[in-house]
Amino acid sequence: MRLRAIILLVLGMLSAGLSVIALAQEKLSFALMVSRSEGDLFYEPLVRFSEAVAEDLGVTLKVYYAQDDRILYTSNIEKAAGEEGADAIILQSFKGGGARYVSIGERYKTPMFFFNDVNMMDDVAGSTFWVGEVTPDGGRAGRSLAQTLVERARSLGMRNDQGMIEVVALEGFSSSGASLRRVGGLQDYVAANPDVILHQVLAANWRREEAAQKMDGLYKRYPGVKVVWAASDSMALGVVDWVGEHGLTMGKDLLAGGIDWAGEALKAIADHQIEASYGGHYMEAGWSIVVMFDYLRGALPVGEHLSLSTHMDELNAGNVERYLQLFGDMDWKKVNFRRFSRFHHPELTQYRFSLDELMRASEGP
Repeated sequence: MRLRAIILLVLGMLSAGLSVIALAQEKLSFALMVSRSEGDLFYEPLVRFSEAVAEDLGVTLKVYYAQDDRILYTSNIEKAAGEEGADAIILQSFKGGGARYVSIGERYKTPMFFFNDVNMMDDVAGSTFWVGEVTPDGGRAGRSLAQTLVERARSLGMRNDQGMIEVVALEGFSSSGASLRRVGGLQDYVAANPDVILHQVLAANWRREEAAQKMDGLYKRYPGVKVVWAASDSMALGVVDWVGEHGLTMGKDLLAGGIDWAGEALKAIADHQIEASYGGHYMEAGWSIVVMFDYLRGALPVGEHLSLSTHMDELNAGNVERYLQLFGDMDWKKVNFRRFSRFHHPELTQYRFSLDELMRASEGP
């Protein structure tokens, strides 16, 4: 992770009601906003990771689920900031509502930190209670996944009679910034590779069952397709389900890959059903907790807005077993997350949020 500290002169921080000194003496209570339902393939590991981080830092964490409902998501923020009196809220710009959510933070004097595909700096630059964001490079991940799948198809001779690699893609919600950035990366890769044809990008709305349903039409429309690029692992697993139901073979008749590092997808990689998954961004909610903890404990300058960027790493048949051995059970007790905190380790001049650092932390001090 590289840190870009963007200094903004936000006057009146303390007078507006954010008392860092007072919070330094109290047990902190954070709210984590989840847009989906409990047990979701992507959000379950995100929540478990976040809970482990909060526990090590002595933070009380309450998780709010919204079942993909924008109204409920907004209501949960209102409840956490108002009735529940959370010291801070960790959230996403769900369905583009980031600026509206920050206005709630302003009203209740509740600081907020955003995670996953946000880039909100221009929208909320004047806000006192927008502390910052951590944003994965979704475009890079989408482009890299396309490259991984196409290079595998080339190596297996999966060209049509015109020498082309035929590709279809499954995206998430059309309003999702995460999906748009990932698809943009795919399109950039296709534009730079004249032997690749992208027939269609079809929305499956992040859902496994919907992805399997959409494959019926896609395969009938484009019978020469060999590569299915999916913006999430849940949709890639939907492709695997569809292939199994239609007497085809993954890795021979079709190649698929996704994004998220979902547990079931990683096992599918180990079983040679899926080619690769890009991810690690489920950890960003936990890293947001670290930054907000440091901020409220006075380890970061008041008025300094933070914009952190990450890149997603590839897990494939060559390295997935190592990851599963270390973290497949999602037992994060082997990691002391205080080592990532600048409050607990003032000698840190920048945050070191990365898979390599996490692996080192799991191996001991």
